[in-house]
Order: sequence, then C-alpha cells, then structure tokens
Amino acid sequence: MTRNRLRKAAANGDGKAALQLADMLVDDHREEEAVGILRSCAAAGGKEVALALADILGVSGDEDYEKEAETWYRVAVEEGIDGALNDYGVFLSMLDDRSEGAERLLLQAAHSGDTLAYGNLGKLYQDQERYTEALPWLRESLAAGHATILPFLAQVETELGDGESAWKHVREAMRHDREGASLTCARYLVKFGDRHPELSAEEMFRQAVEWDGDAHFFFANWLVDEGRYGEAEIQYRLTIDHGEVNAHLNLANLLEDTGRLLEAQVELRAGIKAGDAWSAVALAYILADAGMRNDMPAVIRQAEQLGCSREDLASLWRAYHALP
Repeated sequence: MTRNRLRKAAANGDGKAALQLADMLVDDHREEEAVGILRSCAAAGGKEVALALADILGVSGDEDYEKEAETWYRVAVEEGIDGALNDYGVFLSMLDDRSEGAERLLLQAAHSGDTLAYGNLGKLYQDQERYTEALPWLRESLAAGHATILPFLAQVETELGDGESAWKHVREAMRHDREGASLTCARYLVKFGDRHPELSAEEMFRQAVEWDGDAHFFFANWLVDEGRYGEAEIQYRLTIDHGEVNAHLNLANLLEDTGRLLEAQVELRAGIKAGDAWSAVALAYILADAGMRNDMPAVIRQAEQLGCSREDLASLWRAYHALP
C-alpha cells in the first residue's frame, strides 16, 4: 500500500495502516509527522496505536510531550496492547521520583510473561543498587534469550562478589561485542584483576570511553582511587559534556580535596543549575564550614526545589541555625 493510501486509511481509524506509516516516518526521522498520523487515527477511533504514540512522545525530551506520553501509555494498558506494561514501566523508570510506579508496572509485566520486562526490572533494581533482587531477573532475561543483558548481569555478579559467574558473562559479552562490554570488563577487573594479571583495567576503561560516554564517569572514579587527580578531572569534565549531572558533585569533591575550594563552589553551582539536589546539599555544607551563614538559605531552598529529602533539609537548617 502506498503512503497516500496508508495516510487515508489511518485518518479513517485503521490502526494497522497508521502504525505502518508511522514506522516509515520514524525511519525517515519525521517523528512529528508520525505523531500527527497516530493522533488522527486515535481520534478516528483507531485501536492499537496508543503504545506507538506513547513510545515516540516519551523519548522526545519535551516536558509537555512526556506528559502526553503517560496519558497514551495508560490508554495502551487499558486496551491490553502487548508490551504496554513494560514500556510504561521503562518510561517511568527514567523520570525522577517515579521508581515505585515503574517497579509495580514492570513486576506486573514480568508476572504476565513479558520476557522483556525481566531485564528491565533487573536493570531498575541494579540502578537502585538492589543487586540481590536484580540478579534473578537478569538471569531470567538471559535464559529467555535476551543476550543484550549480559553486561548488566556480569556487573551485578561483580558487585555481589561472584567472580566466577561474572567472568563467564564478561567473556560472553566481550566475545559477542555487546554494548557496554568493555566497561563491564573494566569494572570487573577493578575488583578481580588479581585473577587476570595479563589484563588491564585501564586499557578496558580506555576502550570503553571510545564508544560509551557514560564510561568516562567510572573511569574518573577509578583514576581518583588511583590518586591520578589531574586525569580524573579531565574524565569528569568529559562526563559532564556527555550530560551526566552527578559528575558535577564528584568533580567538586575532587576540587575540594585538592584545595581548590572556589572552583568547587563554582562546580556545585553548575550542578544545581543542571538540576542536581546533591550539589545544592554539598554547597550548603561548604558555606556552613566557611561560616557564610547569609548565603545558606537560598541554597537550602534550591535543594528543596530540586527534591532534597525532608531529613536532609532539616539537617541543613540545623547547620544554618548553629552558625553565629
């Protein structure tokens, strides 16, 4: 069917035609047009389009589109579209303070037999450092044939101290050139490198940063542990260039530890501007240590606006009131 015929069918509520045309448009990087087609089809009573519409809107980076995406995810769940629970859960996992909802949806998807949810649930637990809970889901995902999960599984096994299993899965990930394999190998060698004297964690980190911007952060942390502060600073700045908000705090800690207090404050303010509550907390404590009482309230209020916990806010206000 030609695109014009697909367009007419979609406008009349033909969901299959709308999905086919939307796929073509997305392949051509015409996402806005694809969204318009799917919206029109849905308005004409078309079914099965809600999930595709939500998935496109959910990765747009636009706050209004993300809100609309959640509406369509709910429609997709109500319609019982295959994969809706999993995709909705993944979407929520990427939003601040929505991890509980993401976990609930991914558990529901996993228990319903959606094997994609196994790995996504495991990765959610891994991100929260709930490694014991992550492990069985990641193993279930691998058993279901999702080999892309290998680096995540190996990393969890490394964190849990299971070097034998971790090495097995590191080797499989490296052999099949899975995304993230070099970084996983580097992090494995940091912990179990004495078992493989012929391999170098640093070499693996350097391989990783060639392909993965996120690897700069872990490389920088390793360099700090090695006492190589100048090189670590470079890697943290590269991490920030790749959009890792947390790196502002790590870099500020490095600057503070090396006596560059004013630069540390500048970096923390950059972290606050980027939306990191922990940068605001750290800056408030630096101001308290410096006796800069008058500057603290504004920073504490910024920490609150960025979602700092009540407990941490209370501690900051106590530090403020304790100053003369």
